[in-house]
Amino acid sequence: EEDSAELDAIMSELQDFKVELEENSKSSLCQQPLSIPKYNKIEKSTMN
Repeated sequence: EEDSAELDAIMSELQDFKVELEENSKSSLCQQPLSIPKYNKIEKSTMN
């Protein structure tokens, strides 16, 4: 029974970690499309 309790604790920690990772990837994905055009504009302006 001790093993299963330990496993439950590990699984819940993993679940929290997974949720954090998913939230981070979602927020970074949301930020990327906004930042990429800025970089492209900067590159084009420096090229000319």
